[in-house]
Amino acid sequence: MSEPTTSSNVPDRDQAAQLLVRWVREHAIPQESPEWQLCSGLARELVWTCLRHKGILDGWTDHLSHEPPGKRIRPFLWLGLAQLFLMDGIPEHAAVHETIETAKRLGIPKGQTRFINAILRNALRREEGLIEWWELNVPEKRYSHPDFIIDRWISFFGQDKTYDLLEWNQQRSITFARKTTKGFGSDSDLPEECKEVAQDSRFLKLPRKMNPIDLPEFQKGSWYIQDPATALAPDLLDAKPGEMILDACAAPGGKTSILLDAMGTDTHTLWAIDPKQRRVDRLKENMERLGGENVQLRVCELKDLHTECANQFDGILLDVPCSNTGVFQRRPDAKWSVTPKSFAERAELQLQLLEDALPLVAPQGRIVYSTCCIEPEETTQLIETFLQNHSNWKKEKDILRLPGEKDSDGAYACLLTQNV
Repeated sequence: MSEPTTSSNVPDRDQAAQLLVRWVREHAIPQESPEWQLCSGLARELVWTCLRHKGILDGWTDHLSHEPPGKRIRPFLWLGLAQLFLMDGIPEHAAVHETIETAKRLGIPKGQTRFINAILRNALRREEGLIEWWELNVPEKRYSHPDFIIDRWISFFGQDKTYDLLEWNQQRSITFARKTTKGFGSDSDLPEECKEVAQDSRFLKLPRKMNPIDLPEFQKGSWYIQDPATALAPDLLDAKPGEMILDACAAPGGKTSILLDAMGTDTHTLWAIDPKQRRVDRLKENMERLGGENVQLRVCELKDLHTECANQFDGILLDVPCSNTGVFQRRPDAKWSVTPKSFAERAELQLQLLEDALPLVAPQGRIVYSTCCIEPEETTQLIETFLQNHSNWKKEKDILRLPGEKDSDGAYACLLTQNV
């Protein structure tokens, strides 16, 4: 197969297919690909629709085939079936023809393109039955979630709430923009179609077809694109001007941007670190747009600061790597990378990060532990374990927001303070 070469000049379906092929072959996260920013809106929607509904797309594919197709052609079958049955406004002939042409351009052999064509045309003939088969199928196919995730959530949240979570995750995500303190004039300057304010008045719901850069003075830093759930942790940290504050897992900068607004003119006392250079490069771009040129940016890990910054920070925001179960709607790829072992493995790393943060906290300082996961192993149980090992710390307050609450992502944040 030809190597992916996604660019703005490549047809929409080719862009989507290349990203899906790479995801299948290399487990490459689509939105972290350099080509993602060049993709058309249709290409992105094709990718997310395929990954969001992968369970039923695989179910249909296997149901229509005499034997399960290989990984090489599955992305093309996903694309075709998604256009036929899951997306509006795409003519049937275009869905089939353009998918086949994409497969040809990306190097799929003639025999396999004929197979793809046969499956898609067979699907069209059996559309009514396939839709009914979907609606009556087992939950892991109907809602396209791993069965062990569904079983876990039923045990934690009950069946009714679990089905609410599954249905929420299968909807297209909402794009929110947060108004920064840089300001842009009055709300009357907003385009008429984007005046729906979220439950948190700092955030605006954007229409699906609106490009965020069309917001007033976007390039001047008046807006940052982020979900309201991202505000839970920085709000809980409650940074004050003049305090030494560390955002310890900062890139790409959503939570850092809220801390930046809280710091006023004392942005030089805000530090933001991440272990990967490319992520810090993106963080730097965002800080420059938002007026955070004086934020102290570092490519490093927490333990790399132990000598230079011992007992220095009044507040540390620790937004840890996690299993992402609170953001499956926004990150549908993530639900297919989680395994039953993921939660314990992540918890081990998260506890280590908490340990690495402790030497950096000033006397009477505080830590906010944050994650976009809703699993107990990475949230409440992890905090209990930490407190059992550190009697000089206490839980001041924690918040668990499940996906769909307040129309936003799921998240957990916990404020930890020192016993005086």
